[in-house]
Amino acid sequence: MPLLRSERWASEAWYSGPEYDVNAAYDDLYSYRPLILFTDLVYVLFVWKIAPRARGIKLDPKLLKDVSIVWNCFNAITSIYMFVLLVPELKMALGNGWYYTTCRVGTFYTGQSSGHAMYLFCLSKLWELGDTVLLVARGRKLMFLHYFHHSVVVIQVMFTYYGAGSMARLGTDMNAFVHSLMYSYFALVNVFPQIRKYAPIITVLQLSQFVVACVGMLSLCGYVLSGYDCETSKTILPIHFFIYVMFFLLFMKFFMDNYVNNKDGRKNGTRKVE
Repeated sequence: MPLLRSERWASEAWYSGPEYDVNAAYDDLYSYRPLILFTDLVYVLFVWKIAPRARGIKLDPKLLKDVSIVWNCFNAITSIYMFVLLVPELKMALGNGWYYTTCRVGTFYTGQSSGHAMYLFCLSKLWELGDTVLLVARGRKLMFLHYFHHSVVVIQVMFTYYGAGSMARLGTDMNAFVHSLMYSYFALVNVFPQIRKYAPIITVLQLSQFVVACVGMLSLCGYVLSGYDCETSKTILPIHFFIYVMFFLLFMKFFMDNYVNNKDGRKNGTRKVE
């Protein structure tokens, strides 16, 4: 399903600099959709059927620790890379005001740096499913929050790339920023266990990204209802908003259960979402 030029967002037309080939990126991600659906189905079956049995398998703790460090370092580096590429476009958008940030696409998809980062961001949600495999290998019990979040996000980003329009800016930028810190923490905690006490901060950061994304989408809705032209899908908008609200409620429950109402979790900071 090629992305026709006539379907491009209007605010992209003024940009005269070197463009990222969003048509090729869209077609590429579109071609992956059957694979994504199959992979997500296998992932859910793995969580429900294989993971409970696999937790009893004993593997070399030293090897798993080393793999965890490498894996989380890789994800931290790619998240930092994406965030660095996204910052200039976000700075430009914010400089043009809140309406532009929430309602106009501009160069978010077509800028050389931000366009590449957005494409890589979508792909990253596929390989991040590996977080779950690593947790199971280390004998950890999987929380609903963990596998629900992973299984939904990969579908969300792969099936709404470009069509989401302007609403994707704040959510993507915040997620890249939070994951830069989150994966860095997960890598470091394997080397410096004493920093586990900072685990609640990671959850607060995760909550903050959903708050920012929801505020952006509510603002977008306000502009649309006021008659402003907003470059987004009126179909995708409520779906994204519902997903972000669900994530916020689940992460808030996790935070309250483990760091507010749980004295041991509050004292030791040993519980975390991976």
